[in-house]
Amino acid sequence: MSDDELAKLYGDIISYDITDDEALKRIRSVIEDDSYDLDFKYYLCDILLHVYINGYYRYDKDTNHLENVYVQNFILLVEILPNSGMYENAIIAFLKGDLDKCIDYLQEDVEENWINKNATFTEVDLLDFIINPFKNATKDFWLSIKSILLEAEAEPSVLALCDAMYVYYYSQNNDTIINAFTKVLQINPNSMIAKELLGYIYYSIGMWKNALAYFEQLNVTSIFYDADFYFFMAWAYGKIKDRTNEILYYRKCLGKDELYPNALNNLGYAYYTDKQYYEALEVFTKCIDEERDLPYSIRNYVKALLKLGRNKDAKKFVRNSKHRFPKDIVDKVNAASNVNTRLKRTEFENDLLYYREPEDELSEDDIALLDDEPILEERVLDDEELVLQNFELDETTNVHIAEPQINIGEKKFQFSNEKLLEDELTTRLDSWNDIFGVPLKIYRRRGEYGRQYIIPEGRLDLLAEDKEGNLYIIELKKDEGYDDAYNQIVSYLDWFEQNKIEKGENVYGIICLNSPSEDLVQRVRQDKRVSLFEYHISYTEIC
Repeated sequence: MSDDELAKLYGDIISYDITDDEALKRIRSVIEDDSYDLDFKYYLCDILLHVYINGYYRYDKDTNHLENVYVQNFILLVEILPNSGMYENAIIAFLKGDLDKCIDYLQEDVEENWINKNATFTEVDLLDFIINPFKNATKDFWLSIKSILLEAEAEPSVLALCDAMYVYYYSQNNDTIINAFTKVLQINPNSMIAKELLGYIYYSIGMWKNALAYFEQLNVTSIFYDADFYFFMAWAYGKIKDRTNEILYYRKCLGKDELYPNALNNLGYAYYTDKQYYEALEVFTKCIDEERDLPYSIRNYVKALLKLGRNKDAKKFVRNSKHRFPKDIVDKVNAASNVNTRLKRTEFENDLLYYREPEDELSEDDIALLDDEPILEERVLDDEELVLQNFELDETTNVHIAEPQINIGEKKFQFSNEKLLEDELTTRLDSWNDIFGVPLKIYRRRGEYGRQYIIPEGRLDLLAEDKEGNLYIIELKKDEGYDDAYNQIVSYLDWFEQNKIEKGENVYGIICLNSPSEDLVQRVRQDKRVSLFEYHISYTEIC
């Protein structure tokens, strides 16, 4: 039977309008019915495995695979089907907890299908045959897989991915994990597996733009369900206040799974924060009607009513609701007038529909205008300041070290790690600050972000751009010395000049560290492409 014929037969038997229990009953009847074609049973075997293994991002350590009905049917099929291969037996051994036997079967399978056939073991093979079914099997499992694949003709990035997956599942250090996948991308810049998992790591630690830079490069997902992936993207876009894409991806998430937890409420809140109050109210109303995403949706429903001037409706809803509301919501409702009001024209001019009370129920005295949400001022820490000193050329000595701007107690304090320095500069460079003598902003394009930017030569700390489109590679070091920083940044500059910048654009290097050596100063002095900055952290005693 052809693949299309197999898929049609499966669709005829297991239609989408039946329950999971009914589907499993039909699957069991097919297994026990000798009249069904063997090709279809092998096809069904793959379906059962796919449904189960794709339900997990990682297996819980206490997961009992044998309790799952799909696993039970899969094992039953494999045991009764003739010519079951080493791979299927490896899966069963793994599901039963016999990892030694699992590895033995996988060794035989690789020998039979790749080594003996002189076939190349690709990243796709690794994903389909190893990563997806076995995931976080054990630390020893991934070491064994790499050992097996060393005997085969494997893509170079495959071996690096084996190391990365081992680190990904078992390391507690995010930097270590990021470094592991960085090595994969340096070998294969198109590795979708590395990009998906790097995106998720950055997402999990709240580096939203980095996460999006990788997520935006993916056309399909390999590890996560589509609905999960779209939720991640929507949340990350929300964190960087890109409301258009936030709304788009919450809708995509709901398109894949209309009951996805919190997606509907979050969609409504995205509309709300974008001041699309009528759309927000429509979404929150759906949440209320279907009792979705409680208690957040009911609170947001009330806030949307208030924004639309429907004070009377908000009061009635809170008074009659079976749900409890936090004090801030209750206070807002109590403070509102007892009548429904009209919005300012500017509040709804971009909407096609807006709410009106019948004219005879609303007098001029009843009309009130709602204030916007208060703007919170950014808190500035006056007692701590980052000071950058530029090592500039002068006509006399060729090197000029600027005088310290702050000098408290004659003591310099260093950042405890480079990430803190990176965090500080990223924040400042997100709004065209000129702390390096020229207004710069972190480089950002769809699928690219200039923080921890990966090229074959290494991972850049920061990649920034000026308003003319020139690029600036910023290399950060937390301590003193680092004579090799110059060679490092020169290798980056050379790569960009050959591969990245357009005609008429330039690329420059900036080294920022604490207490540079004289040798480093002299080397930078001779290269017009590179600037050297020294940082200090100083604390001022007020009283």
